[in-house]
Amino acid sequence: MSILNRWHKKPSGSGLAIPGRVRATNPSHARSLSGGLPGQTRSGGLVTSLVLAAIIPLLLFGASVAFLLAESSRAAARRDAASTLERVVDRVTAALRKEVDVAQALAVLPSLDEPRLDRFYITAQRIAQNRPLWQTVSLADINGIQQMNILRRLGHPLGPVADRSSFEQAVSTKQPSIGGVGFIGTVSGRRLVSLSVPIIREDQVRLVLTIGMSPAEIRGILNKAGAPPDWIGAIIDARGNIIARSDGNNDFGRPASEAVRSAIASAPKGEYKGVAASGVEVVTLYQRLPATSGWTVHFGVPSEALNGPVSRSTGLLIASCTLCVLLAGGLSHVTARTLEASRREHDEYAAIRLTLSEERAAMAIEAAELGTWRLELDAGTVSGSAQTKALMRLPAAPGGGSDPIWPATLFFAAVYSADRRRVRKAMDDCCQRGLPLDVEFRVPEPNGSYRWLRAAGRSGSDEADSPQRSRVNIVQGVLADVDVAKRAQAERVILMKRLAAAQENEQRRIARELHDQVGQSLTGLSLGLKSLEQDLISETSLRERIVWLESLTLQISRDIHRAAVDLRPAALDDLGLARHFLRSPAI
Repeated sequence: MSILNRWHKKPSGSGLAIPGRVRATNPSHARSLSGGLPGQTRSGGLVTSLVLAAIIPLLLFGASVAFLLAESSRAAARRDAASTLERVVDRVTAALRKEVDVAQALAVLPSLDEPRLDRFYITAQRIAQNRPLWQTVSLADINGIQQMNILRRLGHPLGPVADRSSFEQAVSTKQPSIGGVGFIGTVSGRRLVSLSVPIIREDQVRLVLTIGMSPAEIRGILNKAGAPPDWIGAIIDARGNIIARSDGNNDFGRPASEAVRSAIASAPKGEYKGVAASGVEVVTLYQRLPATSGWTVHFGVPSEALNGPVSRSTGLLIASCTLCVLLAGGLSHVTARTLEASRREHDEYAAIRLTLSEERAAMAIEAAELGTWRLELDAGTVSGSAQTKALMRLPAAPGGGSDPIWPATLFFAAVYSADRRRVRKAMDDCCQRGLPLDVEFRVPEPNGSYRWLRAAGRSGSDEADSPQRSRVNIVQGVLADVDVAKRAQAERVILMKRLAAAQENEQRRIARELHDQVGQSLTGLSLGLKSLEQDLISETSLRERIVWLESLTLQISRDIHRAAVDLRPAALDDLGLARHFLRSPAI
């Protein structure tokens, strides 16, 4: 809470009444506290404290080193697992690409240009015998009806293709497509993995070549990829069905677990935890295969191989931490009594210094005859000191007490009506925009006059005092009587106006005298010289001198007239100051 929140809390006596603070009732004790911070370290139990303080970090350091070494070992194992998975993915991808290359080479044979199915049939049978993965080779039209299958003689009715999804993808993209686990084929009677290659002639898909690959041979690729023997590998298609497993389980075509399906749907690579069929907990790493319709390779690594050292080091770390906690408890018990006495002395010292500071602030405010106030806009209340009540001519507060509280409407009603809106706007700007408050306003007096006051302050809230409460809009500050200064300023303005008027009158008088008296005398002199000039027609030299005097007199008359006009122009009296300057050619 800021000092402004306590300015109007006047105690009985010379200080402020601050709840929860220790007052300096013993002057000699206050003087001793103000001389320096007390509380020296007690010597009892110092050696024990040092020994315990030395053992604790050693235990923590040893356990932390063991834990970090185990973490490093687990990180290395994870890196090895990721590297192995990458190697397996590369080998499986390379094997599949070889099959795709052979199928694409088969799709560009000249026998398919016409097409000559009898010639292609013989070639396909010969190639399939040398490809262990191939179980069947078939040709289908763009509607998906098989035209040839090496498992049946030519002309035999064959029916539609088994894997419609990979077939349609090859037709739409004009690229080879490796599908997932298909349905049982009408010709082969088995569930095979289809490799569909479009046969394109003149930029049009004429036929689709479909290779039915054996899942057992795909499992052979997985087993020969170089994974450790205790790892459990699997290849899953995009629909979450098992294509091959490395542990020999014949789960071909069966849906994988929900954890596997969720992992495949969430990201192209990553890891998840599960339990193998043998009951061993495993951490499975997976990665999507390129050039397939969403195949993923999964390898389950036994959790013990990854987390065993970490688990053991974690137990050691927990035991070390428990022992450290016990030792820290003993250390705390040894040092608690020493610190408690020092803490009490420091708290008492701080409370006394805070009380003295608040008392000095209150005395300064009282000496300056300032009133303190606090306006809560949300609650619509104003609290203030007795000086504020006297300056604002506020009535007695309904509740009384040391902190009188009035409605905000009563506070603003005490302001002179012409200044009320300006005061309210200044306080709103202070609260909402954080601008400093500095506004002067008038307060009516009982005799019909008014008194000038000045309110200065800032916006604040109760957040520092009550963190759990919501923000409360508050404006708080001090109130000063500036009536004497304002009246002195007004009298100064009146005096300056009178001085200016006196200067204007003096300039007007001098201009009038120059124009009326000196000007008339020069005019008479000029007329006399003119008459004398006419009487001395025969005297040429004397006449020239008189003419020169006459011209000099006219020049002096014009100069005096111009000086009188510049000193007090007639337009200044006729038109006023503003129009005079607008008409002046020099502006």
